[in-house]
Amino acid sequence: MDIKQELYSICQDKVTARIRTLQQIIDDTQAASNQETKSSAGDKFETTRAMLQLEKDKSTLQLAYAFNEKQLLDQININQPFSEVKAGALITTNTATYFLANGSGKLELNEQTIYVISSASPIGKQLLGKKKGDQFEWKGKAFKILNVE
Repeated sequence: MDIKQELYSICQDKVTARIRTLQQIIDDTQAASNQETKSSAGDKFETTRAMLQLEKDKSTLQLAYAFNEKQLLDQININQPFSEVKAGALITTNTATYFLANGSGKLELNEQTIYVISSASPIGKQLLGKKKGDQFEWKGKAFKILNVE
């Protein structure tokens, strides 16, 4: 398996695991809310239910974001030729290597550090549309694109 396929697989696995975890949190929160019974301490009951609802709402929002991230990943074709930086590209610069997919962060793969970034990230925005040999500056540091694949 080539490096881009491995990176893409890792990104897919991370998003799928996050979706599973968030769905479990939502299910557990709903079950806890359903089991909460009204007691003589009515305020405690209402407070607990409100807190559980807030937790469920927060997790539901995160789940929607994770589904959106998965959908964006599913649209990436890493096997196409890349002459310029776009989603699915592996970009080697004079300072680091980036994979433009989602915000999975720093990964160690085959003894190489690769930063998996989204096109919405600050450096992702800088990279979009650039080609091999292009230069740009980010946070006061000069970058040169050595390869796009």
